[in-house]
Amino acid sequence: MLSPEGGYAMIDFSDKNINSIKINTIFSSYYNESLLLSSHGAAMFPVLLFYRGHLMHNFSLLTLLMTLGLLSLPPADARQDNVLRILTYNTYFNRLDEPAITLPFFINANYDLMGFQEVETLQSLDNRGRRYQRLLEQAGLGHFSALGDSAVQTPLPARFGNLMLADGTLYYDIDLQQQVISALNGITLDDGVRTLLASVIQNGVPLSEALGQLLDKPRSLVNLVNVLSALRTHQVPLANVMMNLPYAVLEHGVVDTPLLFGSPHLSSQDDSSFRLNQVQLLNAVAHATPLPIVLAGDFNAGEYAERGLFSVDAQVQLFNRYIQNPDSSPAQFYRTLLEQYAQSRKLLNALIDRGQALNDVEGAWIAALFRAENYPVDGNLPRTMNLLRQRYQLFIHDEEREPFAPHTLNDGSATWPSVMDDNARRGWGAWSRGQVDYIVVSRPFAKWFSLADDASDPYSGIMQLAFNPMDSTYRINDAYFAIDGTPMNGQRVVASDYVSASDHALVAHTLRYTGPALRLAGDGRLALIWGPEAANYTPQSPLFLLTRNNHRNDMYLGNLADVQGEPLPLLAQLPEVIKQTPLSCAWRNDAHIGAAVSRYCLDDHRMIGNVRVTGDAVLLVDDGEAMGRQPKVGLARRSTLVLATSTPDNFHLASLNHAGNLWLSAATAGNQLIVDGDYLSDDGLLGFGVNAPGADLRSDSLTLNGPSSGNIRVAITSSEGLGQQADAIALISLAGESQATFALAQRTVAAAYDYRLAEQADDGLGQGRRRYWLTNLAEDGHSTLVRPESQGYLANLAAANTLFLPRWQEMVYPHAARSAASSMWLRQNGGYRYYRDSSGQLDTRGYRYAVQLGGEVTQWQDDHGDYRLGVMGGYGTSHSMSRNRLSQRQAVASLDSYTAGVYVAYSRDPLGLQGLYFNGALQYVWGDNRVQGEQLSAQRYNSRGFLASIEGGYAWRYAINVTHTLALTPQIQLAHMGVKGKDVTEAAGTRIRDDSNGGMYARAGIRAAWQIDMASGNTLTPFAELGYQHQPAFALMMDNATVEQGTVSNTLQVSVGIRGHIDGDLGFSAQLNGQVGEQRYRDGTASLQIAYRF
Repeated sequence: MLSPEGGYAMIDFSDKNINSIKINTIFSSYYNESLLLSSHGAAMFPVLLFYRGHLMHNFSLLTLLMTLGLLSLPPADARQDNVLRILTYNTYFNRLDEPAITLPFFINANYDLMGFQEVETLQSLDNRGRRYQRLLEQAGLGHFSALGDSAVQTPLPARFGNLMLADGTLYYDIDLQQQVISALNGITLDDGVRTLLASVIQNGVPLSEALGQLLDKPRSLVNLVNVLSALRTHQVPLANVMMNLPYAVLEHGVVDTPLLFGSPHLSSQDDSSFRLNQVQLLNAVAHATPLPIVLAGDFNAGEYAERGLFSVDAQVQLFNRYIQNPDSSPAQFYRTLLEQYAQSRKLLNALIDRGQALNDVEGAWIAALFRAENYPVDGNLPRTMNLLRQRYQLFIHDEEREPFAPHTLNDGSATWPSVMDDNARRGWGAWSRGQVDYIVVSRPFAKWFSLADDASDPYSGIMQLAFNPMDSTYRINDAYFAIDGTPMNGQRVVASDYVSASDHALVAHTLRYTGPALRLAGDGRLALIWGPEAANYTPQSPLFLLTRNNHRNDMYLGNLADVQGEPLPLLAQLPEVIKQTPLSCAWRNDAHIGAAVSRYCLDDHRMIGNVRVTGDAVLLVDDGEAMGRQPKVGLARRSTLVLATSTPDNFHLASLNHAGNLWLSAATAGNQLIVDGDYLSDDGLLGFGVNAPGADLRSDSLTLNGPSSGNIRVAITSSEGLGQQADAIALISLAGESQATFALAQRTVAAAYDYRLAEQADDGLGQGRRRYWLTNLAEDGHSTLVRPESQGYLANLAAANTLFLPRWQEMVYPHAARSAASSMWLRQNGGYRYYRDSSGQLDTRGYRYAVQLGGEVTQWQDDHGDYRLGVMGGYGTSHSMSRNRLSQRQAVASLDSYTAGVYVAYSRDPLGLQGLYFNGALQYVWGDNRVQGEQLSAQRYNSRGFLASIEGGYAWRYAINVTHTLALTPQIQLAHMGVKGKDVTEAAGTRIRDDSNGGMYARAGIRAAWQIDMASGNTLTPFAELGYQHQPAFALMMDNATVEQGTVSNTLQVSVGIRGHIDGDLGFSAQLNGQVGEQRYRDGTASLQIAYRF
């Protein structure tokens, strides 16, 4: 047993040295002998009959039951490991001691957990009670353990005990002080506890007020066990007993997750004040118990109205009850309720002064005085359940919820009174029909349970149960029932044929556990395990969200209350229809009700002391307190833990054993992970998020205050906006002795930059901390590491705009005669390019090849010259590699591009050797691009756009002799390069966007051609060209960083080649082209053209 830090008290129910629970500021020291069941699930008695509905041994009772036909209804299905079938049954004193009648129902229903209330007959008739317990055990229904008027029963392996919950004022009597002090002198107490208890003793502090202080002390429960034991030994009187709670601890409740099951029976007093005290105690049990608690009982309070909504008839009964005895102890409470119900205070006072009961003939007065209660008046607000829901959640189907109107007979949602005992309510003046029997689960565990009832199961839901003592049969929710001798649904039934099982309906539900596996750790806190050990884990669904938000659906807005169960004052100002709105946990941030909503919706996880993720499981944690307070965390290989907060938060761990994957953020960076104790990594992967949206830089961080060791691989999981921010970001701080090594597990990029992990031996602040920084600076501390992928994108962009740049001599067959109908040409060229960017870091080499086919659609001549109109299409490809000389990182890029277009041409001389010429072309270009950086995923994207070109020149022809002619042709070409790449978002988050905006290309030069006419009629024309070329600066935006290609804009171009004309119809051209420029720019192209005239 241990009380952990932070004021959180734990009850270790797994301690086999404790017989029941002899502890707690809220428990008296009553205890009874625990009974440990065998692994077969039944008590250690000589003869076993059933275990979970299955026959174990022959026994004469089985033959008797089968002979009597008591097993005629189909039994429920066998139990699954992650589900529990739970029943609560207020027996109304008179049925459980008739086993021949009740056993068949329980055998067929096959419940796992059963809670009973009002079982005094078994307590007062000891022999009969023991006989009944033994019959239950022999029937495979498990052990029956009772305290007061409540009992629990289960066929599952369990240990049983009883809590006697008490409260009240401790030691007001001065004469007792010395006796108490003497009792405490003989025991060992931790520092501060003795002083606190002395203050309680001397000042007469109520125990309930001291509870919070006592729970704040470390090892509080250990101290209090000693205290209560000493007080009991010295026979010092304790507080008054307020409630008995028998319980069973199931060590393997759901998939090996331990569970505590109890059956409370709250007070039936009209006023809720005593019930509120009882609920405070139940809430304290939930607060102090590091196990799921399932309570199935009679809470004598409704979830929508404390005592059920009052019909006009019920209000008349209340009035008559008050008139009968206006001086009785509850009369003032009745009077207060009447004043709240009355539509006219004056009429109410007049009728009370008359001193006579109201009857049916006074309908006019009744109609004027009362209206049906559709929203509870102040005296009927559900204070009990509002307070209980601060530590528990109700499990109830929507169709079973209480209506916003008084219950009608057999409406399927009222549990008191039962249908057959409906007239019993007339004996309770301040009560109407209501739902008072519930199954609840303690927080924070309730959010991991869900209703799993089978709609065809007759043994689930709200059940009206009746027995026939004559033939020992039973019926559930049957029209066979009679109410006080009056047949239902027109069927004639003798009233004595069936008797009600109780004045309460029975409530049963199947709960499925869908949460992590839970274990009691050695320090008394809870170990939470997500992986193959958990109920809901499958390899296909390995993900689990660990959140404190319970997303509960068992409340309305009007149920919000303060810590004492009193409704929020704000609610009185709201219309009733608004208060009937289902509560949404999303209202936690509301300025008016946010604190109250958080009280009900945000669970307390401080009992979690150990978190383990195993197998291939993925655990998401959505806030800094979801894993508890400073838990020990362990990650197995292949497992993943993600701190998936929506806003930055702090995570404090006591220690971390790290062999799996740990992501410090899922989307929004800024989480801080602090490990105060040992940090041991076995090649664990640690992921940091770094976000810089705008000017606000947020990064995850790790602080190790204790010793650390092992190899840690570091990954940057998100880096939005990182490239536009500081060049160094602190990620890791080590204060303790460390033999750990940190290294980037993969290449880290953001915007246009490469990042590395740099170590700083001392932070320079005199604290002796080692730090690791994420930086885009090279080791020289000055140069910013530029990514080679930037040049890959730009090389593709440049190639897309230049592969198909047309030249007049390459498109037009210049020797076509005026009479030629048409001609075709084929152009092929390949080239090589090398350049270094302006930063001096990136070297880029590229190769390209293009093939184009074209021809004239039509041509004509006149006295002014030769005109041609043609079409063309082609394919081109480009490959490049860029390498950073500092980081040695490299990237490859490729492009497969296509074109289709038209061209026009004019020349004064059809042979193109004299006079003016002009040509223009318009092409649509599209392509498939690919860029892949080292250790990065490939990026595939499209490019498309138009390429428009115009070229002109003038040729002077000089005849050297009959066969040789010299032609000099100055020329100029302009082109608009409008091919753009589609925006790309890389896996790391960097957005790539073309920022060139359509550049202009220009070329000017002079061409010299020497035509040789041969005797055969063929011609050869060697030529040379010298020119100047200006090409646009292609640019990209990588996030907000602008990157230019870095090639020089102006280059010197030299070309040599030869053209030929063979047999009149076939022409060819071969050419070599070279360019040089600054920054070691080099470009070379070889081309071959063939043309044919038809």
